[in-house]
Parts: sequence; structure tokens; C-alpha cells
Amino acid sequence: MSTNPNICFKHFAEYTLEQCEKLGIETTETKEAIHFFCAIDNEWKKSKFSLPHAPWGPNKVVGPVILLPQNILESMISYKTNYFFTNIRPLAKVKNCLYSSHEI
Repeated sequence: MSTNPNICFKHFAEYTLEQCEKLGIETTETKEAIHFFCAIDNEWKKSKFSLPHAPWGPNKVVGPVILLPQNILESMISYKTNYFFTNIRPLAKVKNCLYSSHEI
């Protein structure tokens, strides 16, 4: 994981741990301390965090995983999660039916 400081990292790490505890997902402490901004002390700090780990990249190097709340992700993308079901999927079904003998 990058050691670049991240203003939101501690919040996301705490959210990730909370979700993992709810879902029974195993977490382990990060090997290296990660920089984050502490809003309480108004300064940059570094610490190790308990996070889930998974293999990444072509060499399958195991590294920490951060989960983000869905509402943050939805605000970052152009379409909401249900856009697929209300716009893309129906169009794909119509297109499929046009090229086959199936009814809509």
C-alpha cells in the first residue's frame, strides 16, 4: 500500500474494520505503518491498522484492502447502482430480442 499521506485513510480504515467485524471477515495488522491525518490532534500521524488482506497484481502480492461506503462510491460515478437495471439491462434485453425470436 502506498505510504502517501491520506486525509481520509483513518476514517476508511475504521469503516473497513467495522464492516469486517459485522461480516466475519478476517483482518490482520498492516506490516508497515500508514500515514493519516488525525483531525483530533490536527496533525499527520502514522500507525498500523487491522485490515483485510488479499492478493493483488500479476504477482499476487498480498496487501491490505480498504472498503469505501457505497454512498461515497455512488457520488464518484456517473450512474447510481440501479441505473444498470433501469436503463442498460432493459436495452440489452430489447437488443437481444430484436436479434432472436424471443419475446420481450
